[in-house]
Amino acid sequence: MKALENSLLDDSDDHMFPIAVLSGAGGIGKSALAAHFATVHRERFPDGVIGLSVDGRDNDTIAREFARSAGEIIDANDDRDASSIMQSVFGDREILLIFDNAEQASLRQLFPWGRSRVIVTTRDRRLSASLEVPVSARVDVAELTEKCGVELLRKRLAKRVDAEMDAARQIVRLLGGLPLALQMIASHLELARSLSLESLLRILSDERNEQSTLEFSGDPHLSVRVSFNASLKFLKEDEIDFFACLSVCAVDSFSLRSAAAAGGCAENIAVKRLDYLYRLSLVKLPEAANGTRFAFHPLLRLFAAELCGKRKLAMAARERHARYFISLAKSIEVDDRNAALSIADDMDEMLNAAGWLLSQKIADLPYLVRLEPLLYRFGRWREAAELMARFLLVAETRGDTEISVQIRIYQAKFLQLLGQFQEAAAVLEPVAVALTGVSSASLHVQGMYHNAYADVLQHLGKFQEAADALERSKAIYEQLSDERSLAMVLNSLGGVLQRLGEFQEAAEALERSKAISEQLGDERSLAMVLNSLGGVLQRLGKFHEAADALQRSHDLLAQQGDERGQAMVLNSLGGVLQRLGRFHEAADALQRSHDLLAQQGDERGQAMVLNSLGGVLQRLGKFQEVADALTKAADIEQRLGSQRGQAMVLNSLGGVLQRLGRFQEAADALERSKAISEQLGDERSLAMVLNSLGGVLQRLGRFQEADRAFTSSVAIGLKLNDSMHLAKVHTAFGKTLVTRGDVAAGIDHLRQGFQLDEDTKSRIGMTIVAPLLVDALREQGQHEEADAFLKRAIAVAPSERSIERLVPAGHGPSSLTPGTRLTGKIKRLLEPMGRPRYGFFTSDLDGEDIYFSERQIGAAVFSTLSIGLAIEANVVLTSDGRRQARTIRLQT
Repeated sequence: MKALENSLLDDSDDHMFPIAVLSGAGGIGKSALAAHFATVHRERFPDGVIGLSVDGRDNDTIAREFARSAGEIIDANDDRDASSIMQSVFGDREILLIFDNAEQASLRQLFPWGRSRVIVTTRDRRLSASLEVPVSARVDVAELTEKCGVELLRKRLAKRVDAEMDAARQIVRLLGGLPLALQMIASHLELARSLSLESLLRILSDERNEQSTLEFSGDPHLSVRVSFNASLKFLKEDEIDFFACLSVCAVDSFSLRSAAAAGGCAENIAVKRLDYLYRLSLVKLPEAANGTRFAFHPLLRLFAAELCGKRKLAMAARERHARYFISLAKSIEVDDRNAALSIADDMDEMLNAAGWLLSQKIADLPYLVRLEPLLYRFGRWREAAELMARFLLVAETRGDTEISVQIRIYQAKFLQLLGQFQEAAAVLEPVAVALTGVSSASLHVQGMYHNAYADVLQHLGKFQEAADALERSKAIYEQLSDERSLAMVLNSLGGVLQRLGEFQEAAEALERSKAISEQLGDERSLAMVLNSLGGVLQRLGKFHEAADALQRSHDLLAQQGDERGQAMVLNSLGGVLQRLGRFHEAADALQRSHDLLAQQGDERGQAMVLNSLGGVLQRLGKFQEVADALTKAADIEQRLGSQRGQAMVLNSLGGVLQRLGRFQEAADALERSKAISEQLGDERSLAMVLNSLGGVLQRLGRFQEADRAFTSSVAIGLKLNDSMHLAKVHTAFGKTLVTRGDVAAGIDHLRQGFQLDEDTKSRIGMTIVAPLLVDALREQGQHEEADAFLKRAIAVAPSERSIERLVPAGHGPSSLTPGTRLTGKIKRLLEPMGRPRYGFFTSDLDGEDIYFSERQIGAAVFSTLSIGLAIEANVVLTSDGRRQARTIRLQT
């Protein structure tokens, strides 16, 4: 409408032109839009509005008909040409002329120019160029949006639409927003008052009924079929056949090669025919396709399918189309990323080809072997699982045992990807029996089975059984000298051994897999195993080596253009860098991971990474950024319907908002987390959030509510027999009570928290509870009890600064003299950004952790150290009573 107004009503020289052209498919609403414009702006045309259907008429007839409509009869003997008639009748009139359903460029001779204005409606998108109409005055009329389509129905059906809004929306979507079809639907419902929108939707959802439903007997103007048929008169017979055969292509959109395969012609011919069909508005160009793909309006596709059946073309078109894509799949190397990407947009055609094979009861294993990795790569997992189930039925009906086994393996893989692990196990169970009847030449299939079954067992938590299955698979591939498959199995085995806590054995399996992949030059497999190896090295405390492995994995994946893989590795790398104290680098890695996942639309991955990023930013003291990251993560979890994930993130968010002093917002976040945990019946999470909520309510001065939260958290902890949680909540509760003056009750809770931390030997817990308890006892004058608790605290957490500060002057915790030599093993190595490297080793003498820095031991020596290394050190006491290494050397 806006384009019409700019072209025909704007008086500025930049916009006004006396002609506008509306193009689009039959039934799209071109004539209705022209009539609406004329009604809205009728006062701008004091001499009136005249509309005339001009299709199939010669110019002389059209000119005389327009003149007659204006009240002037042109004598049959008048020998003026059509252009002269139009100019003499309309040249001085301020009138709007509508040339409806125009076909020929010769109509330009009829435009009277002068003060009149002209609207042309046409199915031919190129007619506007032939009429020399500027681009700004050309309007390609699109189907109605869902909102506008529903509004059209509401104008006709009023409250019936409001009462069944969901059905109304689905009807608009099903009919592709075609105004003619929607008007006819409204007419149907006006006549059939007892017919609900939901019932009509079920009728329309059946393709066999959809076309016949959209007609009114005796009224050709209210028939979608008649409207579409009008376009066919512009096509030759072979062009009509081509148009009809396009109905076997993918529903959403199709490529040039798909059209050529379906139409049984060369691509150069298909290009010309598609161009002509687009010109006639029989196909369209999806906006996202950049002119490289084509699509049908939903009803035009049904019309083409109806033609295809009537002209007996469907069977041959479908077979041509299927065989082309089957051959194409078999010809590409799916491990070649560029080759795989070249077929990405045609995955629907690949599935159509599979459907044709099923209709012919053919279990084409070579095709499935090529199709399976494509379905995996492009995330078509649910369709793949259903497809494999149907092919399995065909294979088993035909008695193809070996093919059946491989299809079961594929089906189980996709069921696992969908999280349906029990169903995957059930699919694989018959394989062990089936393999007994397979020839010894099929050892490779047996290896595939054991590997696939191990994956299922691992997801079911049966790690030892999974390891046993992988060992069997490994033995088979060693026997076959199949190095590529062996590398994959070793990678899987490393992961299972890691879950069993056998980290050294896991590292050995992964190192062997890495060596094979390097020897084969298989960079894709190498990237995968380096990622796995990074995780195991991290568990072994070899953080530098883990970071190196993960960085190398990332670099390989970047070379391969695997952005999803890069995102996952960067998330792992961020965790390792955090353990190394390199928080800025960790934050950068996690931010890059998030950005990659956002580009791919992977919201679940984004939520996971944002949670990790929040932890790193908190270590950097960037609490506002932490709050922003966790808020985004919570919103994503809510959109995904992941209540458990949302509850966890909201709990963390509450803690950060508390650090920012935004106590009411913190309370709101924690209340939401509490409500979700209660709804889920997740008592462990509920206990945690109640503890956090108690602290925030205390800061808000809502003491009774805080006490109830703490008391409930304690009760749940007792029910779950969770000593670690009880220690935390007693400590937190005790601290709040002491703060507000109820010291006796607070000390009682702190004693309970202390006892629990002592029982579990929790160093971290002791560093929190001991200072609170000792200070509170001393303030009450109970010095002997305070000293007794201090000695017990030192026994659990010696050399902890928060505890050492409690020791009275002259009563240091250690009797070490300067220059004392101790032995031990390196425990941690940290590399903070912009600061000297430092670390800790565990003393063989008393198990305490002793600090060292590269400033004291030297940068060269520090660079030789690794986690677990046995060392000797000269240890001294610092002025504040702490122990610190001055020199370090390897044990001899």
